[in-house]
Amino acid sequence: MMGLYHEARRLLSVRSPTTTFELEAAAQVAAAGGCYRDAAKLWQMASIGKAPELRAHREERIASCWWRRGQLLKACVHLRRELRVAEKSGVTGELRWQLAATTAHVFGHMRRRPLLQFFPTQRRRLDLSRHLPTVPDRPGRYGPHLDALLAATRSRLTKAQEHSEQASLMFNEAEALHGVLNFRHASLRRRGCLSDPDARPTPEEYLDQQRDFWTLGLTSDAARVPLVPGASRVFRPSAVWRGLGRPDFAVWHRLMLLGGYLISYTRQR
Repeated sequence: MMGLYHEARRLLSVRSPTTTFELEAAAQVAAAGGCYRDAAKLWQMASIGKAPELRAHREERIASCWWRRGQLLKACVHLRRELRVAEKSGVTGELRWQLAATTAHVFGHMRRRPLLQFFPTQRRRLDLSRHLPTVPDRPGRYGPHLDALLAATRSRLTKAQEHSEQASLMFNEAEALHGVLNFRHASLRRRGCLSDPDARPTPEEYLDQQRDFWTLGLTSDAARVPLVPGASRVFRPSAVWRGLGRPDFAVWHRLMLLGGYLISYTRQR
């Protein structure tokens, strides 16, 4: 979407999507705005069919909506099942890697949940890793987007480096605005956990990150910025609660996010 979510919403408000392309675009816009249940329905409508490749793409997108809503266990079980189906059906390449990447995202969020942190075991992470290609012998082998996706996925499954700063710079040079902000967000999260105060993000960096998300129309991403380690000293509780109320988060997930923020906010006082 190249960050044109505001314009896309305006166009979709005039005419309902009908073609596959329009339905996929509408699903992307809905997810960017935090309307995850609407996005899941649109992905279902956009990818009707029984072809293995079509199924892999559709089910990954639908499960990603569940994950972003906070339905982690539901998304994880579904994704692992679809990975097995894709493997048996002969689905390879980017479609299978995307299934594995989204599952790794879910694993990362599970590790931050007290009741789910034991689910992404080492055995399950290793099993997920086998769906990824070997580390390329030269950078840029699969193209910038896929290389960044695979590096981020490996970092969630192993102790490999994510290279979020390099990825953000690469996407900036390619003018891929959403990619820039996603990897900048990952960099803020990583730097916010550092013990060296001089290496941590400044308050302006957190504010700029949220402002840039808002500018692109990424409502749900903007709501996540105050939850990044170290950001609680910048954002007030009332503003955080209003932000968390905009995306279509599951109620329990919204309360968990607010609770984590309040604990960090109290410690910063």
